[in-house]
Amino acid sequence: MKKLPVIETTKYAYKFFFANFGKLFLMLLQYSGVQVLSYVTILSLVKDDIHYLIKNGINFSQEGIIVILAFFAFRIVDILAFLLLLSININMTRAIVNREEIKKNLFSSLLTSRTWKVLLTFILTTLLGVASICLIGLFIVGLSSAFSYFNLQGMAFNIWIIPLIIFGFITFIYFSMRLMFSIPNSALDHSKPIRLSWKMTRGSLLRLFGVSFLPSLPLIIWWLCSISFIFIFVSNMADISTLDWVLLSIPTAYLTMFWYAGAAQAYKHLSQFTQGE
Repeated sequence: MKKLPVIETTKYAYKFFFANFGKLFLMLLQYSGVQVLSYVTILSLVKDDIHYLIKNGINFSQEGIIVILAFFAFRIVDILAFLLLLSININMTRAIVNREEIKKNLFSSLLTSRTWKVLLTFILTTLLGVASICLIGLFIVGLSSAFSYFNLQGMAFNIWIIPLIIFGFITFIYFSMRLMFSIPNSALDHSKPIRLSWKMTRGSLLRLFGVSFLPSLPLIIWWLCSISFIFIFVSNMADISTLDWVLLSIPTAYLTMFWYAGAAQAYKHLSQFTQGE
């Protein structure tokens, strides 16, 4: 298998984003527009935002019922926004791998079978990730119990806890890299996306980590700046309204597109050397 070119793939991710900025911006405008307009409309019906529930508890007064309905409306908007993000990922993957045109209307693809298959793949992949985290946690807890049973929980356990955490982190990264092509496989209509992802990523984990990390640098920087701003200028997390969180999350969606492009280009390269379905 020819090695995955990390730097070239990263360069392509940035190049693709800026070369197609107009089309990508139109998709992201639909995503952000849905979130902002929906939240502003819902918040106009709710006194003191959703924090009313936190401050006053659940009650069935007229005002309380409106807030409860608004809470569920927020969740519906969140689901719609997530489906739009999946559609963006599908569009970018197919544009890079199959050289298809980027669709201008995201909403037209929401009810297609492909989008729902990708959603199902995402759910299954997430469940596998959660299962791996649980197994790692059980392993660490089991060793902790063993140390405690043999009265070694002092210095001996302290010596081992850091390597165990590192082992857990590496194991999580391992499973993440092995499953990272599950959604692209599903977006490209493969019948067994998770199994094929496991096959495609064999022997390329470190390079895939590089391809995941480098295009994600703008996103990481944005997260660090946002978290720093919140800790420095916000004394109480409850002071941040729901709309504030939405406005903070919109750049995240924009910057995640670099990762989508990098993953799709890496997929395109490795698929040449994989006898998949």
